[in-house]
Amino acid sequence: MCAEAADGVDAVEKAKSMSPDVVVLDLAMGGLNGVEAAGQIRAKCPAAIVLVTSMYDAKPLFPRLQTIGVRGFVSKNDLGTDLLPAIDAVLKGRSWFLTEGECSRPAS
Repeated sequence: MCAEAADGVDAVEKAKSMSPDVVVLDLAMGGLNGVEAAGQIRAKCPAAIVLVTSMYDAKPLFPRLQTIGVRGFVSKNDLGTDLLPAIDAVLKGRSWFLTEGECSRPAS
C-alpha cells in the first residue's frame, strides 16, 4: 500500500500524483463517492486498475462500475479472504465481481 485517502477527492489527487498500479476504493466516501472517484481516476490514470469495496450490496452497480472501467468488487465482509486474490486476478487481466459470501473465484 502506498497511500490512504481521506475522501474521494483526496483519492483522485493521490492517484494522479502517485500513478498506482491498483487502487482500492470504498463506494461510500465523502467528497466524491466511490463511483465518481473511480471514474475520475480511470480518466486521469488510465493504466490504474480500480477495485471497489463496500459493506452494502453493490450488485446493482456492477454494470455501471464495469462501464467506467472498474475491474472488481470485494465485499468489506470478505476483504480478509478475497482482497489479495482479487488484486492478483485483476493484475492478470481478469475481473473480480463477487457479492458477500460468494466463493472466491474470478469472474470471466
